[in-house]
This record gives sequence, structure tokens and C-alpha cells, in this order.
Amino acid sequence: MKYTWDIFCDVIDNFGDIGVTWRLAKELAARELGSVRLWVNDFNSFGAMLPELESCTSYETQGVSIELWPSKFPSNVIPATYVIEAFACNLPSAYVENMPRESKIWLNLEYLSAESWVESCHGMSSGANIVPKYFFFPGFTPKTGGVIVEKDYQSRLNEFEPTTYWQRHDIPVPSSDELRMSVFTYEAQSWQATLQALSMLSRPVSLIVPNGRSLNSLLPLFTKTTSCYIYKNISLYTIPFSTQEHYDELLWSCDINFVRGEDSFVRAQLAGKPFVWHIYKQDEDAHLDKLSAFLDLAQVPSCVKSYHVAFNRDDLQLETAMSMFDQLPNWHQWSQDWQEKRINCEDLVTQLVKFLNSKV
Repeated sequence: MKYTWDIFCDVIDNFGDIGVTWRLAKELAARELGSVRLWVNDFNSFGAMLPELESCTSYETQGVSIELWPSKFPSNVIPATYVIEAFACNLPSAYVENMPRESKIWLNLEYLSAESWVESCHGMSSGANIVPKYFFFPGFTPKTGGVIVEKDYQSRLNEFEPTTYWQRHDIPVPSSDELRMSVFTYEAQSWQATLQALSMLSRPVSLIVPNGRSLNSLLPLFTKTTSCYIYKNISLYTIPFSTQEHYDELLWSCDINFVRGEDSFVRAQLAGKPFVWHIYKQDEDAHLDKLSAFLDLAQVPSCVKSYHVAFNRDDLQLETAMSMFDQLPNWHQWSQDWQEKRINCEDLVTQLVKFLNSKV
């Protein structure tokens, strides 16, 4: 039996929150699990990955109805059967008042975390509500909700040809000895030590950087040329912000991927390439606990763990960066093994549907 879905997203991290909810909405629609409506309060951020949203408040694509979540929510909207509030955003009171007549389950989709306490909270009831409400935690263990892996992910990866990606962006195809990296991070002082370590490699290096905050840290260190930016043996190419499908292709095309937030963090894992996670900074350095939990659970190589911690603390030293790039073959093997585990685990949408069916 098919139902209706409403997903609410309050954009906080520009692309992390909307990245997860947009991907979830598309996959629910792709599996024909019912009509899907996505409410988003910031079309400017969303528009970076879906330009068609410019100058509109409602749009339908890929089986998903996208609605601008207005500050004054209309009282005549009929709630969906399943209601998902992403990351504990507060649903509009006018919507909540109508939920008892239409909705069966109210779900709080939480942030992804490898911390051990997540297992005991996944699937818990949130207590007395006008509609049964539960917490759903994505994660990496069998006692959590998994991560989003599209049904067609493996086939898209298998059929992909990197040359087409470089041609699309008018960027030279990498030479056989080149190290090519994608960069999608926040600002970081640690880029100085990272670039210094890369400049000491006896091979050309290129950085592919979507327009955004990474450039605030990188461009002051480079010299502009007619085709790119240069720092010693390192070339930097900027590209426009892209759709999620094209971002996957960038990850597949590079040797190392620097990612941030939640959605790109998961996609880097699925790509099976070495990656560095620049985690979203939280008060009282709570993000560092979250980072350490993942590094320990995933058993990343020790030099990669040291680099992650130092990069995110913004106190990276040259020796730590050099050690990580020296261990690239081991890092690559770990990435392949971790990718296989993620793809072979039960994905988030499958688990989500099973969970909801068990509660109605």
C-alpha cells in the first residue's frame, strides 16, 4: 500500500541539511513508495544544487513536489501519512494541528553519528504526542538506520567514464602520475600545511574546487593564470556548484576527496576513494567527539586518523600531512573495504520503510 510523505527541512548548514533531505525525498519517489512532498525554508541554498528553484515557491521534479516552507504556514495544508521532521526542526503549528486527522507516524530523522549512544536511541518513542512519534538515527552499525544508498548507485558507478566529467568542465584529463583531489570544505588554516606537504611530492597535483567556502582559505595561497590557479606543483581549478548526481561523478573521478557536513561525507564513503572529513563545528567542540567516534569505528589507518584530528583542530603540522600522503596505497585499500561494507549494508530507505510498517 502506498502512502503520502511530507519531509520538512530547516536549512542550517547551507547544503548539509538540504542535501540529506533532498536525497531522501528523491529515493522515496524513485522506489515508488507514494507521493513525496519536501518543505524547505531556504530556496537560495537549495537552488545551488537545483537552479530551477530560482524565482519560484513550488516546483516538481524527479517525482518530488518541492514547496517553500513559508514563515506563516497555511492552515489548509493536508498533512501526509508519514511526516519526517529532519534534524529536530520544529514543524509549523498550523500543520501539527491537522496531523491527528491524516498522519499515522511522525518521525524525527536525526543527524548521522557513529557515537555508541545512538544505538540505544534509534527507534525510540519520543513520548506522548498527538501522533505516534519516533527517533530515527542514521548510522554505521546494524542497530542504527544505515545511510542512504540509491538502488541504482552501483550501476551508475560502474557505467561512469571519468573522461566525460573532465571534458564537461573543460579541465585537462589527469596525467598518469598526477594526484587529483576534490575539495569541498569549510575555511581551514590546515590547508597551509596540507599544500606544503603536497608541494613536496614528486608528482603533479591538482585540486578541483566547487565554488564555495574552501576557496576563502585556498585562493590567497595561489597565483592566478589564464586557465587555473598555481602553487608550486599544484594546480587549482574552480567549478560551479553542481547537482548531487554530478557531485558523485566528481568524487568518482578524483584520487582523494575532501568533504564536509553529512551528505558529502556519506557520498565520499560510497565512492570508495580516500577522503578527509571536515566536520561541521559545534559548540564546546562536540564535533570532535563525533569525529573520533567515526574514526575509531571505521578503524581508519593511524596516519589518516592523526591527520583528521589535526585538520579539524586547525593545528595541522607538516609532518602529519606528509605521513598521510606517504600512506596513500594503504589508505586507498581501507577506502575500498569500507565502501564494500557500506554498500552491502541494508540502506536507510529500506530500513525506514520496514520501521514504519512495523509501527502502523
